[in-house]
Amino acid sequence: MSSGSKSYLVTLPVQNKPETLTHPGYQRAGSHDRPEIKVSEALRLFVLRHIARHYTPTLAAKRPPRIAVIQGPPGDGKTEGVRVTCSREGVDVILVPASEPAGETENAGPEALTRLGEAVHAITAHEERPILICLDDFDLSIAARLGSTEYTVDTQLLTGALQHLADTGALRTAQGCAVPIVMTGNNFSPMRSSLLRPGRAEFFEHALDLDEKCEIVARILGTNNATSVRRLVSPHRKEPIAFFADLPSRALDEKLNFLIARHGLNIAAIENELNDVRNSLDIDYLRKLAAEVVACRAKNYIGGR
Repeated sequence: MSSGSKSYLVTLPVQNKPETLTHPGYQRAGSHDRPEIKVSEALRLFVLRHIARHYTPTLAAKRPPRIAVIQGPPGDGKTEGVRVTCSREGVDVILVPASEPAGETENAGPEALTRLGEAVHAITAHEERPILICLDDFDLSIAARLGSTEYTVDTQLLTGALQHLADTGALRTAQGCAVPIVMTGNNFSPMRSSLLRPGRAEFFEHALDLDEKCEIVARILGTNNATSVRRLVSPHRKEPIAFFADLPSRALDEKLNFLIARHGLNIAAIENELNDVRNSLDIDYLRKLAAEVVACRAKNYIGGR
């Protein structure tokens, strides 16, 4: 870079800053266990290995890749799997949306990373637990070179800052440990290859097979009827987990229409009557509803396959 360029190097947190700083995406360990969620064992182990490599001194000394990239179809629980795994295993998380590094001024991305480092230092000084950074949907960030966006100076500065963090481990806890970073997204091909090269990043392809998807859907629906769940999922196996998780809510639409006609928007009255039906889950009806949703979507050419 020329002497007139802005530096992409991330400034380490100043030690005398007040330790009350936090981050809007901060998730405390144990606060997001969600017992109804089943995380695939492959994803769980990938995340835990990445954390262990950074907080186990012998492994950390080998300079592991700082970035773990989780790539896969939308709606299949990549970010949620990271959050649930960390919560259950006693690890704090800072969830960083793709829009956070963007800004109105040049160098906004590196400045956002500097603020993130300050938050990490303050949180870990107070909590004294392992922490992980999750850059959510980062293939949509300004670091990506999408066809609809211009490759700008801000893109270069953010990419350079992330490469600096990956090479130096400059993002550290108050105890001096380099912080592991996870990126989630659907397609990282628009990202600069130098950022995600071996040594800086490792990849995990999050693609659920039918058995895994059935097991996760059964947990979400709260049923042990594996046969019925398989009959629900199998015809729509290409649909994301989010599709099946949404079906119980859709199943209440007809009942909700009736209650609104009777009570208007009297929430207390609606809640009282819904108590009678919320636990009566009819998977056969969900199968019918799933077929209707897919047919309607195809008819309207909205998200059709």
